[in-house]
Amino acid sequence: MVMVEDNFYTDAPALVLRSTNDFHDRNLLVIDQLVKLVEEKNGKVKFPLLITGFDVKAKSDDGYGIKIVPRDDFQAVFDERLSGKYDCKRFSGVDELGLPKFEYNGKRKWHAKGMGVSGFYLGSYLGLYSMDEDLALSSGEGRIVLVRDGNLEGMLR
Repeated sequence: MVMVEDNFYTDAPALVLRSTNDFHDRNLLVIDQLVKLVEEKNGKVKFPLLITGFDVKAKSDDGYGIKIVPRDDFQAVFDERLSGKYDCKRFSGVDELGLPKFEYNGKRKWHAKGMGVSGFYLGSYLGLYSMDEDLALSSGEGRIVLVRDGNLEGMLR
């Protein structure tokens, strides 16, 4: 966040996993993949988690058609701030994980849903979000870019 502070909005190469349930059925396959990876790497799963250090590969299924593949830097970090009870809390700065240090008069607002999986991104008004309804967010504030082996494969607006 320091790199983009007060200038840009961005997506982080990270996912937030809050539970094994989700309002959107398509997310359940991704959640199942993530839980299995975390169990393999860390043992017991404790929610909510910030997950980093993964690549996304194509896979045929009924969900998004993706497979989460851990890299050597795969990490799953439990942090209560990722839970929905902190939704709409204010902050100005972040810690070493990039998560908010809450304060009453903060300039930014934290947005987090209560369950399931979501992306993690800094919005155009410098709000920090981990609450998308599903992983396929593409709106006027952002776009999804698919990259394969360093080559641009496609872009959706």
